[in-house]
Amino acid sequence: MLLNFIKGAEKIKLFMGKSRYKNNITHLGGDTLKKAIKFKKRRDIDALLNLKKQVRLSSLQTKLSLMIIIIVISSLALSGYIF
Repeated sequence: MLLNFIKGAEKIKLFMGKSRYKNNITHLGGDTLKKAIKFKKRRDIDALLNLKKQVRLSSLQTKLSLMIIIIVISSLALSGYIF
């Protein structure tokens, strides 16, 4: 659900950056995007996009830490300290 909201924020930001006519946005999703542009400020949209970047970075960090743990355990197992 959060990812869908972030994707909507990306569409709004794209639209706000490229178009002069902010009321004609039916091609992006109709009334919900109109309401979002009315009630959300641009910095809120930027905050959502930054949140998406942070989520990607945290998942990358967990993957790297798991890989390091696996490498350490396997090297200890190969050298004979474990098992």
